[in-house]
Amino acid sequence: MSCRWGTRSFLRSITSLAIGRQPKSDRTLRRSLAWLVTTACCVIVVASGSEARAHVDLDAPNGGEVLQVGSAFTIEWHVAIEHNTLDWDLWYSTTGSNGPWMPIAADLPAGDTTRGAPHSFEWTIPDTPSDEVRVRVRQDNSDTDYEDISDANLTIGAAPPGCMDNDEDGYGDPGNVACPNGPEEDCDDTEPAINPGAMEICDDILDNNCDTFADGDDPACSANIVVLQVGLTFEPADISASPGDTIEWRHSTGPHTVTSGSSCTHDGRFDLPLDTGNPIAFYTIPLGEPKGTIPYYCAPHCGQNMTGTITVTGPEPVPAVSEWGLLSMTLFVLICGTLVTRRQPSVR
Repeated sequence: MSCRWGTRSFLRSITSLAIGRQPKSDRTLRRSLAWLVTTACCVIVVASGSEARAHVDLDAPNGGEVLQVGSAFTIEWHVAIEHNTLDWDLWYSTTGSNGPWMPIAADLPAGDTTRGAPHSFEWTIPDTPSDEVRVRVRQDNSDTDYEDISDANLTIGAAPPGCMDNDEDGYGDPGNVACPNGPEEDCDDTEPAINPGAMEICDDILDNNCDTFADGDDPACSANIVVLQVGLTFEPADISASPGDTIEWRHSTGPHTVTSGSSCTHDGRFDLPLDTGNPIAFYTIPLGEPKGTIPYYCAPHCGQNMTGTITVTGPEPVPAVSEWGLLSMTLFVLICGTLVTRRQPSVR
């Protein structure tokens, strides 16, 4: 028996049983009981089906977050069940889970579609204040599409008051997303040459770039290669460096990392945060580093091809001298020294 039945017959039978009316026949009783059992089974099936895991899981935002108009937030999701995924779509609603839905991004690259693979997108929060915001991600597949929605409402708050920038260098005190150059705080809002985006001057006893270090204590004073984070790219993405060189990465917007490795897999060499709280990252090529390449990537945005490469150049490493070679050289010096000593004329 399937989950379909005659509604009138079922209601008539269940009503009779409920009021204690005797069925006309054993057959009628058996049919009524069968309908009851079938109904219970169908309820169980439907209930268990509603608990089925989504084919894509939205990790963030998932409810309770408070986002500020104009700020950046990284939407994160991962593959729960593999499909022949073509691309990803993102929407948001300001009126709860029933929509209407407004687009955030469409046809994002499918990237890694294996189970558990993480994906992300940097969302600039729109000027739509609401405390009933939901975000939705859709897995566009070659067959059936699947989606997931934030479990609870989040909030988009109004933009903060205007930027307090006394020296008009684009950075405020306190830091504010409304400032032209970003939310980082200006450590000296009376001097336009001192701000988080300034170059460190290594002999003026001042913290020019607001990283709490001055002159020789600032890693920037030893850096001779600078890489900028621009959107979801490193510029330049491919650089050359020699052993002993220090590379400096500079943050502009959004949460990022500088993580060594290829194919979005960390190789253990370095893993540096690059975000609002860590606007500058440094790495020094070890002196004994051989020629070769050091690939790196941004962990939250590797799936969006935010990668770079360091090509290590410089002189070939000096070949190591073997123990036999060292012994031979020592014997040669001793023999030559003995011969020279014997051939010196004696002094009378």
